Amino acid sequence: MPDPKDSMVLRTVYLPLALDRELRRLAFSRDVSTADLIRDFILKGLGDVQQTGEKTLADKVQMRIDTYETAISSASVRFKSKRTS
Repeated sequence: MPDPKDSMVLRTVYLPLALDRELRRLAFSRDVSTADLIRDFILKGLGDVQQTGEKTLADKVQMRIDTYETAISSASVRFKSKRTS
């Protein structure tokens, strides 16, 4: 059986001390590693976002980029048409 670490990546995040303590306490009470608990929470959070259709931060950023690109494109067309008139 392949090593599960072969298909994982390392992500570094900074957590407030109180949150880290709570995660460690909860992991200990469930007899799981803190890393496993965090992975479970991330999977649940992703599932909740997908079920509710809630926009992710990436979706919101992309929508803003698209809006700006549309505005810039429209302004460019208007500017070019004024220069040729």
